[in-house]
Amino acid sequence: MGLSSGTVSALIVGIISAIAAPLAGIIARDYGQGDENKIAIGSAGVCIASTILIYLLALRGKTAKRGSTGYLVFFAFFTFACMCDLWLGLAIDNINPLFSFYLVNGEPYLNTAHGSGLNWWDATAHFLLYLRFIQAMIDGSDHLYAALYWTGSICGSLIIMVPAVFTGQHSGEVKASFLLNLPFILLPLFYCRLIINQESGNHLHMASYTKEEEEKLKDNKNYIRDIPIACAILGMISIYMLRFFAAFKSKWSIVEPIINEVDTLYLYDPSNYLLMHGVVQFFYVVPLYFLFLEKIILGKGYVSGTILNVAIVNFGHVCQAEFSFMKGAFHPMNKYGNLIKHDRFLTAHVGAIVISGLVAWHCLVCSNPSIGGLHILFPSPQKVKKR
Repeated sequence: MGLSSGTVSALIVGIISAIAAPLAGIIARDYGQGDENKIAIGSAGVCIASTILIYLLALRGKTAKRGSTGYLVFFAFFTFACMCDLWLGLAIDNINPLFSFYLVNGEPYLNTAHGSGLNWWDATAHFLLYLRFIQAMIDGSDHLYAALYWTGSICGSLIIMVPAVFTGQHSGEVKASFLLNLPFILLPLFYCRLIINQESGNHLHMASYTKEEEEKLKDNKNYIRDIPIACAILGMISIYMLRFFAAFKSKWSIVEPIINEVDTLYLYDPSNYLLMHGVVQFFYVVPLYFLFLEKIILGKGYVSGTILNVAIVNFGHVCQAEFSFMKGAFHPMNKYGNLIKHDRFLTAHVGAIVISGLVAWHCLVCSNPSIGGLHILFPSPQKVKKR
């Protein structure tokens, strides 16, 4: 069986972007010669040329069966930005200096240990997600969960990065190129809303329960499944709270293990990325985890579609945040990297990803027990007919 039309288009977009990004770097470096205006003109020229090629070779004659044509063009365009981030990651890691000029004339606040993690995540996870969206929109396939995951990832990245940029060591070096980040503050939310409206009929968890069905579902709670997950959530809440206190240099004795045994003095990196990481996890993830605890322990054995959506968004955010944290911690630019005790550090940060994934999985099972046959292992609510 041949490749679908959407898959072919996504592959073409990916190849053109992968070729155009280093070409833009070469032209901007050689033509710009350190002049910000010339660098912008050179980069824009390659960007426009690649966009035209993408349209002619991948998008011409294609219509978006899901999402909209505007979003189709948006994701195709920003695959190019993802590939530029790949070369930025290579420059920050001293693997290839092609884009090092951009770290001086473009976004110097990315030239940090944590910035390395941000760029590598964008160049891998977000790049693949954009190609998936292009394929799904052209083929008309379901991609709600991928859209929710991306929303959590990109918005979570920005709510940490933006305040860190304007309060950290590079706050006096913010340039116009920072504006490239602004579309990602609200557009993911609008896109998710659009996809939810379009795909609501395809997801069983978006159906409603009658009162009679709710009464039957009360007997389907599974404490063997729920209690371990609840304990893991409580453990993660404790770590997030202690990291928040540690980020603000609390003298509370119980906070010391987070500094000495887990995150070390890297927590006080002058870029302020880690400070904002602690703040966002405390004020965003911790309240969500208390909400999930209430649903898991005191709920009726099932969760609503809204809770599932929030859990997937949270999973995307935690994956991005923890990957960037870990990548930065082990980066040579972190002068405290030798203090990290790998087993405890990885237990805390990889554990955060695993627990957020378990929460999303739990909500998925309890909103649609027919998915993947999981109801055989963990009895859950009966299948509900779509209304």
